[in-house]
This record gives sequence, C-alpha cells and structure tokens, in this order.
Amino acid sequence: MENTTQRPTFLTVLCILTFIGSGLGLIGNLLMMVGASFLSSILGDIPDMTALIVIGILGNVACLYGAMQMWKLKKMGFYAYTGGAVIPLVATLILFPAGAGVIGIAITVAWVAMYYLNLKHMS
Repeated sequence: MENTTQRPTFLTVLCILTFIGSGLGLIGNLLMMVGASFLSSILGDIPDMTALIVIGILGNVACLYGAMQMWKLKKMGFYAYTGGAVIPLVATLILFPAGAGVIGIAITVAWVAMYYLNLKHMS
C-alpha cells in the first residue's frame, strides 16, 4: 500500500545529503580496502584496519538503505540508519580509541537527532 503522506522538506534534504554522504563514504571505504590490501602486502597484516573498513562499508550500506526507507516514510529506515551510523563509530572507539574524535561523535548524534525529529511523519 502506497503512503500518500507528503514528505517534509527537511526529511527530503536529510535523505538527499545521506545519499550523497553515504555513497561517497562507500566509495571511500572500498578504495581504502584496496589501499589496505596494498599496504598489507608491504607492511604485513593489518587486521583491525581491515575489520574497521568492512564495518564501515556495512555501515554505509545500512545508512543508504535506511535513507531509502525514510524517503518512503518508513519508520524502519530510521533504525537501519541509526545502526549504520552508530555501529562503525563504536567499532572505531573500540579498535582505534584515538580515531573517533568528539566531532565524529557530535556529527553522528546530530544526524540521528535530526532524523528522529522526523519520525512523527513516518509509519
């Protein structure tokens, strides 16, 4: 059944920015995977970095999927987006504590909060 509710402009802008940001993040993580493979061949195995890149790729995919669902005004997209944004951040804090700064945490919290404000428009 098609949802006939009008998507708020704020939610539209958030979704478009997420499509762009997560798409670029996905491309960047894929390039980092190639670069990490190259560095591993020179420096030896870098297991934590590879794990973090894979988690980042999965997070980008979850954020993209979540944004697509929220574009359709599906509340489930919020939960997919939140997981896709928070899990890589937590993984970074665990694997490379100095790698996730206050700004990264603040940006993640801000985006989840902005999407949360739009939950009332989703079903």
